[in-house]
Amino acid sequence: MSIEAIYPKMNLSKRNQAHKVYPYLLKGVEITKTNQVWSTDITYIRMAQGFVYLLIHQLNTRLRRHILLLSPEIIF
Repeated sequence: MSIEAIYPKMNLSKRNQAHKVYPYLLKGVEITKTNQVWSTDITYIRMAQGFVYLLIHQLNTRLRRHILLLSPEIIF
């Protein structure tokens, strides 16, 4: 019995040369307080019946929240 993951496999980590690359603006900045820097990432996870959406919100270097959503309308 062969087990194989179901996901797109080709060239997902290759950068599109037409897309602009933005510099990392926090390089060298010491983050010392809560709410000094915020970061948010939305990841789409493919499931058998569609997608689930993982929202990760980072408030500082240690405090992080994550929410798993079934619909993207809840985010906005």
